[in-house]
Amino acid sequence: MTTPDTIWTTELEQTIDQPPLVFGNTLLLTTQPSGPVVQHSGLQALDLATGEPRWQHAFEYALVSGMQAYRLVAEEQEIAVVATSSSDLFQGEGGLLAFDEAGTVIWQNKGEEQHYSAPVVKDRQVFVVAGGKKLLIIS
Repeated sequence: MTTPDTIWTTELEQTIDQPPLVFGNTLLLTTQPSGPVVQHSGLQALDLATGEPRWQHAFEYALVSGMQAYRLVAEEQEIAVVATSSSDLFQGEGGLLAFDEAGTVIWQNKGEEQHYSAPVVKDRQVFVVAGGKKLLIIS
């Protein structure tokens, strides 16, 4: 039996609350502070080869509800779609955002709903359940 080699490790200041997402040469983690009531979450992007921080993005009064990656073949670009759900009925809002590997928001869809499911991406379309009763398809 062989023992696998550890490539790199890193420790973050906040708790990692979902499985990581790999897109391109980037490892994307969702983070949130520890505590009994969590109202904020964030994204932490790390270089896949080294573990070095690349960028981060914070969500005020919203929690990440899911992520999915896809590749734009013609543009040779990797995209991460992130869904959020409100953590505060008065101050927060749910929605969808798409990030490139540099951390730039490529597009954003702020809907009327407070909660969005984890996205599913197929053929440049994003499928998500909004508010529990509405299927939203974005092209």
